[in-house]
Amino acid sequence: MGSFLSNIASKIWPDFESLAEPDRLALLRELFGILFGLPFVLVAVAWLVAATDPVLLRMQWPVLLLMLALSILAGRLSFYQITVGPDGSYSYNGSSLEIVIVISGMLLFGPTAVWVPFLGRLIDSWIDHPASPSRRQRASRIRNLVFNLGAGIIGLLLALWLYQRLGGQFPLTKLTLAAAGPAFLAILLWLPWDALYILVLGRLMRVSQLMPPSLPEMWGGLVKFLLLVNLPAFFGILAAVVYTGLGLFAYLFLIIGLLLTSLLARRLSQQAMLSQQRSREIGQLEQLGRAIIASPADASTLPTILVEYVPRTFGYQQVEIRLFSGPTLLQLPEDRPPVEDDVWEWLLANPEARSFSPGETPPWMDEATTLPLYLTPILSTEESRPLGGIYLALERLYFEETEMDLGPALQVLAAQIASALYQADTQAQTLAHQRTVQELDFAWQIQSSFLPDTLPQVDGWQLVATLNPCKETSGDFFDVLALPNGRLGILIADVADKGLGAALFMAFSRTLIRTYAFEYQTRPDKVLQATNQRILTDTHNDMFVTVFYGILDPGSGELVYANAGHNPPFLIKAPPAQAANAVQGLRSTGIPLGILEDAAWEAKSVDLDYGDTLFMYTDGVTEAQNPQGEFFGDQRLLAAAAENLLAPAAAIQDGILAAVEQFCNAAAYADPGLSLPNEPGGDDETLMIIKRERA
Repeated sequence: MGSFLSNIASKIWPDFESLAEPDRLALLRELFGILFGLPFVLVAVAWLVAATDPVLLRMQWPVLLLMLALSILAGRLSFYQITVGPDGSYSYNGSSLEIVIVISGMLLFGPTAVWVPFLGRLIDSWIDHPASPSRRQRASRIRNLVFNLGAGIIGLLLALWLYQRLGGQFPLTKLTLAAAGPAFLAILLWLPWDALYILVLGRLMRVSQLMPPSLPEMWGGLVKFLLLVNLPAFFGILAAVVYTGLGLFAYLFLIIGLLLTSLLARRLSQQAMLSQQRSREIGQLEQLGRAIIASPADASTLPTILVEYVPRTFGYQQVEIRLFSGPTLLQLPEDRPPVEDDVWEWLLANPEARSFSPGETPPWMDEATTLPLYLTPILSTEESRPLGGIYLALERLYFEETEMDLGPALQVLAAQIASALYQADTQAQTLAHQRTVQELDFAWQIQSSFLPDTLPQVDGWQLVATLNPCKETSGDFFDVLALPNGRLGILIADVADKGLGAALFMAFSRTLIRTYAFEYQTRPDKVLQATNQRILTDTHNDMFVTVFYGILDPGSGELVYANAGHNPPFLIKAPPAQAANAVQGLRSTGIPLGILEDAAWEAKSVDLDYGDTLFMYTDGVTEAQNPQGEFFGDQRLLAAAAENLLAPAAAIQDGILAAVEQFCNAAAYADPGLSLPNEPGGDDETLMIIKRERA
């Protein structure tokens, strides 16, 4: 059988033998489905022509034409499900409420009405024809059309034959057991028809060794889906009785209600698919990050880790991760030819994330692509120098309106790979140094790479931040996230410990907060709650972290925030604010993260008006001590800020840091000839200032 199909395929596609093995198998499966279904098409057409009543067709053609239009509309409002197999492969199952209109027409006009689904499926196939389909897409569409016009139509004609044998009459006029009973029984016996066809076809493919081991499970899911989605056919009985009893207007009223239901089901299935993909991305990338952290620092196991997690994240037809220095970290499927060098040369010259939809022509190709393509550069952590890239060709597009942006997930993947490569590179550069110094220096370089190199530049706003660790590593961190719709995620936090352990806990906490910040884009309280639960699930120590996280709308100046036990930031209002309200403390709205699993946080909001300044800091600033053991404190912080309040944010920051340094080294400033040891402060010092410029 395999050689017979290969001979036919070679005549249809002259370059068939030169294709990669996965592509050949996919085309052979589609070809097998077409050849298996063609006899059904011939039988269906002959049977339908023989059973058609020309007189009835001439008399009822306006109603049948209306049913055709309604069935096409119902088909356009299809709903669907997408399941993912154990190996990460995708299965798409879709249906609609078209069957209700089809069954009602058959019960009203007999076999002649079967022309409605026959023509409707032809028209649907023509409407859905993509602009630049690949050969596999063409074969798949032909195979689906052969099934719809062959086995699908025969199933409907068989149902009508059973209906007549059971005593059913045309048209169906009453919803009684005697009148409608044959219709119920005929539909009940017809329900397994499509599933039986799929099972037989799948069995023959397995015998012919055309189906890989993972596909039978997916076909089993398709069989279950077909049985469920055909259940609305029973409502076709009600629609037929409504037509004969109440007329065309009542029938249309019922069908429009069904179409609205179909629209709702479609929307729900779209959202379910998007949510499923996002959840899979977050879960798999989170596991990938933990696996990279737990792997050897020399990145020797990175290809193995990528093989395990990347296929479960994206529904790919081909994915390749390559470094420009030569090595390929991932190539799937393994028996597919590697991506052309022209792609990597273009990405090296243009190191920015790009995506290409079907019908677009990528710069390195002479013709339009038939699949969605994504290219993402892997940039070095320190210099943003292109190290390599990720090439992803998706398996297929299900619906254009549900095409999701995989760019953020691919950029996170690229950053994780860059982080792993950076670790390996840093280790190679520091092997000659003392182990303790090496580990601490390496940890700080990784940790500092997590901090933003530059803060976003937003018209009308000034943002500055600094972090001074008291040791080689820090438990403090800050971040500014560019969220959708122009919002900014403002983050400052402090791990309640010092040293390497605090630095690792900081890195883990930061990754979680960034992950959930993009999931809960307007809910800082939800971000803290999700992060807290994940910290307590994945760590087993006594560390906790104080966090202030706010979401700033630069347009309105509104800051929605949640404070998990962190030092209260100070909002200093611009004159002429009343003295009582000139300084506002954004105090805690919940306990620190990592203490109680069922803890919750409240979200609050404040407005930053023109000229207002927000000071965020860690306790290393206010708890800095002078030689007499006195703390710098909140009042000195506010006083230092007030002295420079009209200056730019950078000048305010410099003034505060200078005041802290002068306070801690008061004896040296009093006696310039006195030499004090240059010892680090007692705690990490982090300061972030956000100032809204005057209008």
